[in-house]
Amino acid sequence: MFIKGQQTRAYTVVADSPTVELIALNRVDCFSPYFSFTPRAQDRIHDKNDKCRDMALRMVQQQLRAFRKSQSAAAANKNTPNHPPVVVQRKFPHSHETPEFQFPRLRPAKWKADNEVVSALQQACQ
Repeated sequence: MFIKGQQTRAYTVVADSPTVELIALNRVDCFSPYFSFTPRAQDRIHDKNDKCRDMALRMVQQQLRAFRKSQSAAAANKNTPNHPPVVVQRKFPHSHETPEFQFPRLRPAKWKADNEVVSALQQACQ
């Protein structure tokens, strides 16, 4: 569809890939470009679009599965050190209150720091 008196441009299509089908494109209206694709080329374009969409969907689902797996593993594996520097001793162990509402007693624990500077300070203080 070309409007009389409307500026048009001429295009030449060159395809250097053996999988691309040559597309004849004689004149294109500047305001509403029309491309003439053969049905086989349209099928290939749709197939490629479907493959890209499926691959993107698979990648997103794979990343979501990995994220959920890491989140559930982190929730199940609470990284509590074996010998923390301060042990919170609950004042009322049979109460259902959380420790921050029970004014817990703090008792020191034997703890060796991994950092050499902190370890030296601990040795100096003892």
